Amino acid sequence: RCMGGAESVVRNVDKRSSRREHRPIFEAAIARFREAPFAAPEAVEEAGGGAAASSARSVRVCVRKRPFFDHERQQGEFDVVSCLERRVVVHDARMKPDMRHMF
Repeated sequence: RCMGGAESVVRNVDKRSSRREHRPIFEAAIARFREAPFAAPEAVEEAGGGAAASSARSVRVCVRKRPFFDHERQQGEFDVVSCLERRVVVHDARMKPDMRHMF
């Protein structure tokens, strides 16, 4: 209880616990993206041409996505990395500072 007898709206929840608590919502959003991914930002820039398009092609990033382990899934973790042709998307499963609302 807070001053005046009102219920407190503050929750002391760490990021991992909050991510696990909202796992079904985050996983559903990731699944929707994987079914119909949107265009990469660089593809949009290239369509317009110019210096931004040419500099975007000069950077190469190599990523090795490690296997997702059974014990991680049992603990409530989920895969947030989508590997698509010519790009990798890391889905940001974060909450707002109140730890009640998602970004």
